[in-house]
Amino acid sequence: AMMEQIIAGSGNAAEVRRVDILASDMLSLWRGSDQQVYAFGTETGDFLRLNDITEGWQAHFGDLLKRGAYSNADHPKNARVTIGGICDVADVLSPTRVNGFFYINNYEALRTSAVELSEDPHHVLKSTLEAALPYRKGHQYVYVQFTVKEKHRVLLARVRFLGTDRDESPLRRLQTAKTGQPFSMDRIQTDLLEFKRHFSNRGFPYCTITTEIKASDDQKNVDVTYLIDRKQPVRIGPVFIRGNFKTRESVIRREIPFSEQDPFSFSKIEEAGRNLRSLGVFRSVRIQFLGLEEQLSEIPVIVTVIERFDDYGSMEVGGGFSTDNLYFTSFSYQNRNLFGLAKSLELRGEIGAEIQSGRATYQDPRFLGTDLIFEISAFGRTEATVRLGDIITYGSSVTVRKRWSQRLQWFMRYEIRRVSYKETLIRVSGAPEEDSSVNFTTTTASIGPTIIVDHRDNPLVPKKGYRLTSSVRLASNYLGGDDNFVHFNATGQLFLPLPLGMILAQGLRYDHGLPFSGTQALPKVERFFAGGDTTVRGYEEDLLFTQMLRTPMHPTGSGELFKVSPLGGNIRFISNT
Repeated sequence: AMMEQIIAGSGNAAEVRRVDILASDMLSLWRGSDQQVYAFGTETGDFLRLNDITEGWQAHFGDLLKRGAYSNADHPKNARVTIGGICDVADVLSPTRVNGFFYINNYEALRTSAVELSEDPHHVLKSTLEAALPYRKGHQYVYVQFTVKEKHRVLLARVRFLGTDRDESPLRRLQTAKTGQPFSMDRIQTDLLEFKRHFSNRGFPYCTITTEIKASDDQKNVDVTYLIDRKQPVRIGPVFIRGNFKTRESVIRREIPFSEQDPFSFSKIEEAGRNLRSLGVFRSVRIQFLGLEEQLSEIPVIVTVIERFDDYGSMEVGGGFSTDNLYFTSFSYQNRNLFGLAKSLELRGEIGAEIQSGRATYQDPRFLGTDLIFEISAFGRTEATVRLGDIITYGSSVTVRKRWSQRLQWFMRYEIRRVSYKETLIRVSGAPEEDSSVNFTTTTASIGPTIIVDHRDNPLVPKKGYRLTSSVRLASNYLGGDDNFVHFNATGQLFLPLPLGMILAQGLRYDHGLPFSGTQALPKVERFFAGGDTTVRGYEEDLLFTQMLRTPMHPTGSGELFKVSPLGGNIRFISNT
């Protein structure tokens, strides 16, 4: 009945889709960040008014009425009963946006309309209520005007520190509320937290700091005084290691920048957690300190880890088909926590119709005790190529890597590799004992940095973002190679989401080789080629830029032999969309 009255009293029943009735005596109102008024109540639904129950109904359902829940029992006209199974009572567990406020009068004699839209039925500011009402056709626009009187500006005249007998310069450097600037209570609170953290990192975690703010007589300047009580100094107690079944305790203690009897420091404890997580061998790291609540002068520390790799390594065997290698089988062995030293060893191999390769990699995440990652690899590969025929490559590399953040990393790499291949001779037919090909061997030794910036939302299946890579590689005979040149490389990927779930992917790649110091051209194994599924589709592999060789088939000159051969070049620019 009340819902019908509300719909009728709203003046536009066609726009009403749902009516929530909240009990006014259990109703809380507030204004949300979207400038709408929200209500939260503990009771909603129907009830029966005792005055409306006939005597016959009371006699027939007397037992139900006795088990009901009564409210306003002493009210002569509005005594209520709620009966389980008949009246719908439920908890309101989430806020409800308020579209309008109504005063419902259905138990007193009607003087006006039974349902009235009220301006302020729950003592909420009128401006708040009017701003909460949604716009509907036929409603009058509401304009709210606020008048602000700033008066005069209050400046921070002086800041003092009392209670510290040491140099105040560290506190002054942390201070954001500067003298001569407008006074800001938010900055005072921020500085207060920074000052407490400063003392907590220097062995005084129980330090208390209070502020005294005093305004000048003309109310234009303010003096702030920080009263500092450092209390007793606190030191680190015994450090216990738990949960390391394979990882050696010495490895964990190496990552902890504090030891027993050092001054207590929250920042060093946080650093210990970051160091242990960066090793990559722990699934979880938890550092607890005992006795802070009791304000002990010596705080024991418990470091609990859950290991990610507590076995002897993992092996994988697979196989498949690919454009480059037709059919192949692969195998690998990985040990991410070698001998419990948080170092890794990886062995990989592949045997296929056109490619056979192998690689061994050793990695140390703490090179010479620093946060640099050291990596050394040895590799070998034989493959049938279009540009050089059958080639054999083997060599090794040494890499020092630094990850500044999840988005930025760089590495410096030295690599030496030796490539052997055969060059087919195109010439006039001669004696059968003459060779038709000649063996070539090229050794390249290079060193250079690489920078990677990755802002993709997902490295495996990106939907938006970008990835940039830039590198410079110097090859020289002084490094152990045969030729001298500089190789510049820049690559980029861009992903843009489009309507209907589509994604625009744009890829760019630029390579430039500059020979110097007697080297006339890049060695053939270092030239840049294009064509094929992985570079430019529509061309056969490596045949985007070719040369045509002609030679007579017979010494008399009758007939010619043609051969199309990949040429390659010193510069390559590829764009894929």
